[in-house]
Amino acid sequence: MNRNIRFLLTVLVATAVLFPGAEVEAVQPVSQVTEDSLDNGTWAQVSAWLKGAKDLIELGDASIIIEVNATDGDAGFQVFLDGDGWRNARVYDSNGQRILKVIATGGVRHIGGGTELFMESSEPEYEDLDGMQELIDLLPEGEYYFLVRTTDNNWATGTAELTHDIPAEPEIVTPVPPEAEDECSTGVYADSAVIEWDPVTTDIWGDEGIEIEAYQVIVEAEEDPEREFMVVVPAETTEVTVPPEVLVGGGEFKFEILAIEESGNQTITESCFEVEE
Repeated sequence: MNRNIRFLLTVLVATAVLFPGAEVEAVQPVSQVTEDSLDNGTWAQVSAWLKGAKDLIELGDASIIIEVNATDGDAGFQVFLDGDGWRNARVYDSNGQRILKVIATGGVRHIGGGTELFMESSEPEYEDLDGMQELIDLLPEGEYYFLVRTTDNNWATGTAELTHDIPAEPEIVTPVPPEAEDECSTGVYADSAVIEWDPVTTDIWGDEGIEIEAYQVIVEAEEDPEREFMVVVPAETTEVTVPPEVLVGGGEFKFEILAIEESGNQTITESCFEVEE
């Protein structure tokens, strides 16, 4: 038998005798974990290292959602986390692979690090629902893991569930949609402007069972963004009245209606209207 092989077998047998059931490779102590280890390791490896952390903090908030703009035909992802004074933050997908890393340096680091973080991915256009499915499949469903290293070298973690449950687009009732896509609705007056839509009862593929949590309506003057109105209403509400003071003076306004599913995924319908003076 080769001398090197005999030596290796001797070491393995000795390990098994001295430490029954123990693995040959020990878990790296959290104090010795490097940035490269965190970047290149899977979440399973990272969470094993974190078991040695003395002061593991829970993040204040963590979420990941899908946003679809049905009018423009595009889709993307939004990530949010909230933690106290972090020097870097990482997000791992449901397969345990790192998908995001953010570092606070320079003045941001010296002032005490980051706290809230909102990240929106690019929003590629899709030709049809099959194309949209290909986009959202880039991030699989399941539990996502958030890891933050604080400026005082402690650790904070959090989790969020990503689903592919995407609501259908809200169908606008009033203002009456124009015949041409590049035109705005007319016959809207500042003292009686109502935005109404049909309730969303299916997902974007037409399947029932979707749970709408809320709707959001955003109205903004095309030439004066400071003239704006935004409101979130419960799922049973399907119309809102725009405050007259926002519309006084007339002009063209763009508006969005967002259907927000219980997981946070949301689908947007966009349109515009002209206010009669």
